[in-house]
Amino acid sequence: KYTLVHGVVTGQGAIEGIEYVHAWVEYNGNVYDYTFPKDFQVMPIEVYYLLGRVKKDHLYKYSYEQAIKNALEIGTYGCWEDDLLNDFN
Repeated sequence: KYTLVHGVVTGQGAIEGIEYVHAWVEYNGNVYDYTFPKDFQVMPIEVYYLLGRVKKDHLYKYSYEQAIKNALEIGTYGCWEDDLLNDFN
């Protein structure tokens, strides 16, 4: 099953150290993030979390059904959690 994840990552390169809300998909032990360059769009979850310095205390994971329900009810693709909206935007 695919899982949509909303969370906080820390930038690298030109945006080094900047924390921002981001979204990606997890499936079968890998992260799929099509905002990355082509050769890095799929990688193991552990590697992605390490490279992105993912803040594990600000992770929200949604099943396909939950994501569709939230998108329809709230009217956006996310993020849907108050702490992400208030603390990082």
